[in-house]
Amino acid sequence: AGPGIMLLYSNGNTLSDNTANSNVYGIDLAYSNSNTLSDNTANSNVYGIYLQGSNTNTITSNNAGSNLYGIYLQISANSNNIYNNKFISNTINGYDTGNNSWNTTKTLGTNIIGGPYIGGNFWSDYNGSDTDGDGLGNTNLPYNSSGNIMNGGDYLPLTQFTIATTTS
Repeated sequence: AGPGIMLLYSNGNTLSDNTANSNVYGIDLAYSNSNTLSDNTANSNVYGIYLQGSNTNTITSNNAGSNLYGIYLQISANSNNIYNNKFISNTINGYDTGNNSWNTTKTLGTNIIGGPYIGGNFWSDYNGSDTDGDGLGNTNLPYNSSGNIMNGGDYLPLTQFTIATTTS
């Protein structure tokens, strides 16, 4: 099987609310720029989300789980904005040899896991902690998928957020 969904030499598109499971490439952007991928699900693929030669895309509010690679960006994929996604139980959650942004500015709003701020992405293997209770990781930054995100990484990884309750 090849790609579940593929944009090839396609610019300025919005791809949302799709499911691509059990393929080699769940969602594949090849030589495609300035697209928006949002609210998609890519599970049990070799590559959940795959970008090659694709720049200035926005990838937000997607779920990628149980893939070999949750998201994979080739060296020729640069200036992409990747935030508020959920990467769970992938063998390698993120792989990137280019220069991409893995978080947005901390913004008030419900994130993909129910926390109070939009920031970076949720990574099932993030081993830092949220020291100030805002639902964004503050330690072991940037998250770089065990070195597989080679330039920078996620400076605002999402963490499980629980509202503290007090009883009197």
